[in-house]
Amino acid sequence: METSTSQISRRTVVKGAAWSVPVIAAAVAAPMAVASAPINPNEVPSIGKLVESSDGLFPNRYAGSALRPDCNDNTWGEHFTFTMVISYVGGDPGFSMKNAAASGSWTLVAASEKSVTLTFSALVYCNSGIAGADVNFNSPVEAGVDTISVQAWAVNDANTKRFEALVNASGQAVLGPRAV
Repeated sequence: METSTSQISRRTVVKGAAWSVPVIAAAVAAPMAVASAPINPNEVPSIGKLVESSDGLFPNRYAGSALRPDCNDNTWGEHFTFTMVISYVGGDPGFSMKNAAASGSWTLVAASEKSVTLTFSALVYCNSGIAGADVNFNSPVEAGVDTISVQAWAVNDANTKRFEALVNASGQAVLGPRAV
């Protein structure tokens, strides 16, 4: 009985391996690139707004006791990352948020002379409160003269849902400080 053996040269194996390396690299990199790409929150479909539980803007502090995700779907127990930007609009050249301090569950990720950015991650249950931010400014803001604006939004981990804005209980933008 005659046995037939086909021999594959080393050269053929090396050529095959050389062709497979870019294909495997591309297949592995593609999902990672999608997962790590920065997301523009305005491109993610909105499911509602974030509602401030009480007027929390004071002359030298934003004390949002709690935020309520006002959902128009059945979001229940999904993980979201929240971003809040507190900005100063006014003419006081000495005003600075550069050394602002945040407490509570929110993390201060950036601070400049005129704004601070905070982030917070949590499971969201529609119409149930989440932790509010507490930020102290270096300088007081004069009510009626200068303005602080507070903007916030949140995007779920799958980048398929977002809360589009922070509003007060009356549905208006959060501006202040309130007169005390």
